[in-house]
Amino acid sequence: MSDYEFWNDLGTVFDAILNYQKKNVEFNKQFINPWIRLGNIFDRQNQNKEAVRAYQHATEIDPDTAQNWLDLGDAQFKNDAHLEAISSYEKAISLDPSAGWPLGNLALTLVTLGRLEEAIPLYTASIELLPEDKDKDFLQIVQETYIKLLTKKGIESIKARQSWVVASGGDFEGYIRNHINQVLNPEGIVAIKGDRLKQLGKNSKKIQVLIRFLTLPAKRRCTQTSVDVWPDNDILVLTKVEDGVWRILASISAKTSSHSRNTSVLFWSLAVSSLGIKYFLATQDRDNQFVKECTSANVNQERKLFEAYCDRVFTSNPNASYCSQVKSLILRDNGSSELTDELLELKQQIIGKTDHHEAVSIENIENY
Repeated sequence: MSDYEFWNDLGTVFDAILNYQKKNVEFNKQFINPWIRLGNIFDRQNQNKEAVRAYQHATEIDPDTAQNWLDLGDAQFKNDAHLEAISSYEKAISLDPSAGWPLGNLALTLVTLGRLEEAIPLYTASIELLPEDKDKDFLQIVQETYIKLLTKKGIESIKARQSWVVASGGDFEGYIRNHINQVLNPEGIVAIKGDRLKQLGKNSKKIQVLIRFLTLPAKRRCTQTSVDVWPDNDILVLTKVEDGVWRILASISAKTSSHSRNTSVLFWSLAVSSLGIKYFLATQDRDNQFVKECTSANVNQERKLFEAYCDRVFTSNPNASYCSQVKSLILRDNGSSELTDELLELKQQIIGKTDHHEAVSIENIENY
C-alpha cells in the first residue's frame, strides 16, 4: 500500500468515527479509545494536525481526564500551536495537580516562547512531581531550548549555559543531582538525596549497612552517653562494585552561596573526613567568594577555609578564579562538567578503568 493510500484509508476511518459519534452522542464515552489510539498513530507518524483533531475529540468525549488534555497539548506543541498548548496543559494541571508532565511541558512551551522567567519555577516544580530520575530527557530538552534561545539573542554560549544554572537555582541541589545522573548513570554512578537514602534504609537491610557507615558517633559529655548523628548529606554519590554492592564515592553540599550555612559545611567536611569518602562543595557563589585568585594578597578567609577543608569546590560563577581546589561547574556542550569528571575518576580509582559500564538509575538503589 502506498503512503497516499494508507493516509487516505486512515482519513476515511477518521471521518467514519466522527460521523458515528454524531449519531450516537449518548454512547460517546464508549468511543474514546479509538480517538486516543488514532491520535497516537498520527503522533508517531508526525501527522500533527491530524493528531490534534483526534485528541480534541477525546477531550470532548471525556473532558475530566488530565491525560487527554496532556496528549492534546503535546500534539498542539508539535504543531507549533503554542498558545493552544498552554491552555491544554493548564487544563491538565487543574485536573491533576500532582502530575509532573503537564507542568513540565507547560514550562517547556513557555521557554520556547521566550517567557523564561515564567518557565523556570514551573520546571523546578515539575522535577519534584516526576518519578525520580525519569526526567533526564526532559531536563536535557528544557536546558537545550533555554540555551538555544539565549544564544540566538547574541549571548555567548558559555554565558547562556551559566544563565541556565542560575535560573534553575530555585532547586540548585536538585539541579546538581539531575546533572550528575544525566551524565553518569550510563557510567554506573548515581546521585541521590541524602535523606532519601536514609528513608530507603527503613525497608532495606543492605541500605542500612550504608546508613550505619555514614552515621557518626557523638559523645555527650554532660550525660556521658553516645548518640548517632546523620551528617548534612545534601547529595550522596554511589557506584556499584563487585557482586552488585553499592559503595559511596562522595558527599556533596549544594549551596547557592558561601555564606549559606558556611560554618555547617566546614564542620561536616571535617566530620566526614574520617569516613574516607570525598566531601565536595557545589556552589553558585552568588556572593562572589571565589572570584579573587587563591594567590591574591587579600583573598577572603572563607575561600581559604573551603580550599583547606573541602576535598574540592565546584562553582558555577563564570567570573570565578580556578585553582587545584576550585573547579568549574559550568556545563560543556556534551553536558558534562569538571564535577562529573572528578566523580568518574573516583570510580576508576576504586574499580579501575574499564570499557564496560553497567548503566544504573535511582531505581537500582530503591530496589537494593
